Amino acid sequence: MVRALRGCIALIGALSVAGSAVADIDVTYLERKEAAAGKRSRSGPPIPELARARQGDPEAQFRVAVRYDAGQGVKRDLTEAARWYRLAADQGHLDAQVNLGLMYSEGQGVARDDAQAVRLFESAAASGSARAQYSLALMNYFGQGMAQNRTAARALYEKAALQGHANAMNNLGIMYGTGEGGEQSTAMAFVWFALAAGQGDCNAATNRDLAADALSEFELADAQSKLTELEAELAAR
Repeated sequence: MVRALRGCIALIGALSVAGSAVADIDVTYLERKEAAAGKRSRSGPPIPELARARQGDPEAQFRVAVRYDAGQGVKRDLTEAARWYRLAADQGHLDAQVNLGLMYSEGQGVARDDAQAVRLFESAAASGSARAQYSLALMNYFGQGMAQNRTAARALYEKAALQGHANAMNNLGIMYGTGEGGEQSTAMAFVWFALAAGQGDCNAATNRDLAADALSEFELADAQSKLTELEAELAAR
């Protein structure tokens, strides 16, 4: 079962698993937010947030960065995206810190600097960002920008998973399945895979079924009970 598990850890050994800065935050971020405000994302001036961004508004700076990062209404420019992410990140904007960290980890728009990526992820993770906790877990897992620490990676995956991060749930399930960084428990692997699968993660769905096949009827019933308890806990958060 362990060798067949599918997911970020099993398939790819690099931080790029977290996705590009744009992909990881969902490029529809602006469209959805503007639609809720009754606007069309491509109407009006190319960068409607620019005036507020220049005045120092960190959310506006982040939104300008996303536009340059994704090429939304402007020509894609990763260097300019990094500049605006940095301005927002310096003011404590968590998503900006994560996106800038991803750019440093991948050398996109800035010179690659894994140590700087770690610092940015650590800052946002300490403030509770699930995306940062997930990215920092990957850095710990692969020893990128820091000494490899599978125990720390597992703890960070759990923090992100408890906030509903599907990739973190799947990776935590893999670590429970393999016993890396802590106890081995196929039952808990099943639980985390099932939670991730519930969010549409197809790899997690495959892993959930593999874990279920490895459990006895009694063990599976117990795992399903734990799943119900954890679903209720997550829903109450």
